[in-house]
Amino acid sequence: MNEDQLAKAATKVADYLASSEEPRNREEQVLKELWKTTENDDEKKAVARTLVRMAQKTN
Repeated sequence: MNEDQLAKAATKVADYLASSEEPRNREEQVLKELWKTTENDDEKKAVARTLVRMAQKTN
């Protein structure tokens, strides 16, 4: 998968988690609040890409 595909998948997962799951710790709460404060799809894409890049650097 390329970065755009990963970001699209991350966006779908983040939308689901933010609307359907309760955070289990402070980190998840921060991610939920960050996601909910995005105002449009462009901001969501930027956050998703950033999260994908962060995940890639830790591997």
